[in-house]
Amino acid sequence: MTDTSTDQVARAKKEVRSIAPRERILRAAVEMFHKYGIHAVGVEAIAAAAHSNKMTLYRHFSSKELLIAATIREQHKASEAAWQALQEAHPNDPRGELNGWLEMMYAYIQSPEELSCKFIDKAIDVRDAQHPARLAIEEINHVHINHLIEMCRAIGFKNPEVLAINLFIVFKGADESRHIGTHRLAVSLPQMVQTLIAPHEPH
Repeated sequence: MTDTSTDQVARAKKEVRSIAPRERILRAAVEMFHKYGIHAVGVEAIAAAAHSNKMTLYRHFSSKELLIAATIREQHKASEAAWQALQEAHPNDPRGELNGWLEMMYAYIQSPEELSCKFIDKAIDVRDAQHPARLAIEEINHVHINHLIEMCRAIGFKNPEVLAINLFIVFKGADESRHIGTHRLAVSLPQMVQTLIAPHEPH
């Protein structure tokens, strides 16, 4: 006996309802901010997409600004998982971990599917230095830099903090420079990275 379209819709709604409201709202916000940017999406649309309402949304997130910050932190979980996977793939091998991270970043920059997140770009553009989205971005950037510092220090690089920050800046800049062509970045990025690393190599 096959399901009717009504049965399928009912089951889909039931599955959605089985997800906690906060999680539904976060998922809907992430998807809509990615697609339209943070300024073009209102809380009413997010609540509707999450099969919820404004009252429930504001119960979990007291403002749209805090919801934006929460979605940014939610996206950061994937980055943390990637760092964890690198460490597990290269146990007690920080040089291997660095090479793995570089390959991952080269692939990220060159992939047309991995375009910069619209809502994160817009969050960075927010002028208020105390905006929750700006604070979330800065917090996440510090986490990434600290990962790089620990890795560079474990390798034995000279001035690991300086090298880590420079590597971070190079890839951030490359991410913002995709309009020049990923093929050009594919050639120049490894050269730039090696130029950065060479003076810091342990002897």
